[in-house]
Amino acid sequence: MKLNLKALTILTLGLWVTQSANATVLTFDDLTPLTASPSTIANSYGGLNWTDMGYLNSSHYSGGTSGYVGGTVFGDYVAFNEFARVATVSDGLFDFNSAYLASAWNDNLSVTVQGFLGGTELYNVTVNNLQYSQTQGATATLVNFDFLGIDSLVFTSFGGTDADANDGGGGTHFVMDNFTFNATVPEPATLALLSLGLFGIGAARRFRK
Repeated sequence: MKLNLKALTILTLGLWVTQSANATVLTFDDLTPLTASPSTIANSYGGLNWTDMGYLNSSHYSGGTSGYVGGTVFGDYVAFNEFARVATVSDGLFDFNSAYLASAWNDNLSVTVQGFLGGTELYNVTVNNLQYSQTQGATATLVNFDFLGIDSLVFTSFGGTDADANDGGGGTHFVMDNFTFNATVPEPATLALLSLGLFGIGAARRFRK
């Protein structure tokens, strides 16, 4: 029987699929405790790389002086884009499931979230009308992104109007809590099948010779 190496190769590579492990929820409460000053999220937190993303203890902003308290879903800590910059989160390969977003200073803030793989944009979602709150009521919006098989996220915040000129701060900073993602890894069974397929390709080549 004639072996079709091309078909065998495609079949073998087709077995190279990824399986999402149990979802990881980053609440930012397990980072180094802070006093009053914010700090930068260090690379490797949650196994991810973070650029221009900081975190703070929102309990220090209670009393209606920002949206950080209203944007806190769990614990006392939240993430935010430092100096209102474009912020990125990256890794080898992961799924971005969801996050809670809010506005730190502006009413009707917008945040565009892009998902990339190898520099190619696969996803682009803009979340509009994020609100600032002068109360401690929950104002965070849960957004289910479901970005699958990406290696980087880009967060860009823009727009809105300063909700309170006397609150001591301003800018297009967004607040993020409960960052939920899956690190994707090859299944052990898939690795075994891939090995068998590659062995078959090698054997077929030797047979043809």
